[in-house]
Amino acid sequence: MSQFFASVDSMVEFVTEPYPKVTLKTVEEWAEIITLLKNSPDTHLNVLKHAKEARLMEAEKIKGEQLSYEGGQVVEIELQLPNDKFIKMALSQTKEHKWMICFYQDNLEPIQKQKK
Repeated sequence: MSQFFASVDSMVEFVTEPYPKVTLKTVEEWAEIITLLKNSPDTHLNVLKHAKEARLMEAEKIKGEQLSYEGGQVVEIELQLPNDKFIKMALSQTKEHKWMICFYQDNLEPIQKQKK
């Protein structure tokens, strides 16, 4: 899954560090989060026209020109869940037209590992 997470090599021109790490969650947790974002009718997208339109990220973190075809486009994704839980994620596009996670925040409980 690390190929989907921003790194200095992929984002240095577009979004400043720190970037979320794949190790922040288990593979199962990332799969559940992506599924929730993908399938919920309540998922909210914010495609930035200008860095100052950012609601989840600090505008100062966004260096790339928005609505450009050279990479750096940021899309913020937010989902409010029951019990005041939330998922906030931002993706940025690389020059190679790949989307990478450059921001992540939630207040979800970790998946409990079942004892054998």
